[in-house]
Amino acid sequence: MPITSSEFLSSAERCFAEDSEVGYRNTISRAYYALYHEIKENLTSLPAYTKDHHSSLISYLKNKSENKLEPYDPLSLKSMAYKLEQQRLARNEADYDLTSCAIDKAMAQQSLLEVKTIFSQWEKMKTDEAV
Repeated sequence: MPITSSEFLSSAERCFAEDSEVGYRNTISRAYYALYHEIKENLTSLPAYTKDHHSSLISYLKNKSENKLEPYDPLSLKSMAYKLEQQRLARNEADYDLTSCAIDKAMAQQSLLEVKTIFSQWEKMKTDEAV
């Protein structure tokens, strides 16, 4: 059964409600994947990458010559790339740096808020493109 990016976001919210370090780490991780899939699902000309899917998506969004067939404003895509990259860095820290003291409730909350904001921005981009 297929899963949607919104379900990843809901999972992030449930993890945040656990009010524990592992919950905060999972919040950041799930929020990143929600954003990654939301962006990926809505691109129309993304090449089929065989490796480095995450960095390739970020690079694609940043590069106007690569994403020129997308129906979205290139500057908006570039902005999305930087936001996705920031969330990826946070996700890497949450998933791989188990000694990091930076992963706390505030960081998880910020990540969740940022991803929700980006979801809204993405919806606006899709609406603007449809007009």
